[in-house]
Amino acid sequence: MKTAHFALTFPLALASPALASGFEDIDALEERVAQVAGTPILPVDRRMKLARCPDRAVIDPPAMNAVAVRCPALGWRIRVAIASQPSGVRAEASPVVIRRGDEVDVTYVGDGFEIIGLGTALSDAAMGETVRVKSLTSPSGARGIVVGAGSVEISR
Repeated sequence: MKTAHFALTFPLALASPALASGFEDIDALEERVAQVAGTPILPVDRRMKLARCPDRAVIDPPAMNAVAVRCPALGWRIRVAIASQPSGVRAEASPVVIRRGDEVDVTYVGDGFEIIGLGTALSDAAMGETVRVKSLTSPSGARGIVVGAGSVEISR
């Protein structure tokens, strides 16, 4: 019986060291991040060993010159830097998807929990930008990342 088990797992070990070791495949992750970001990214440190996410890792829209990659099931999160534009090249302005005064869905994300509520945007913002929102639970306001039209995510 042990021989059969070995025979089934050994080809997997040869096919992908990341799969065999239980760690996330950084090369595949980089490719997905570059596609989502739509721009070149800086390489992820190969010394990092992330536990393989049981679900597909979530890649957030670009914000503050980086893309957040996270595994909600395991609680890990990394930021992958976006390569800077050559001097003289100006990035296109992203369209505003949230306007000041808009009612927005606010998702509070923490270690092992997610709370969804309503809030009011205190400024205009485009996808991936930081926006300040006010809600019943946070009347003084909080900062979050725009993740869609009318949707803001606040991470702990």
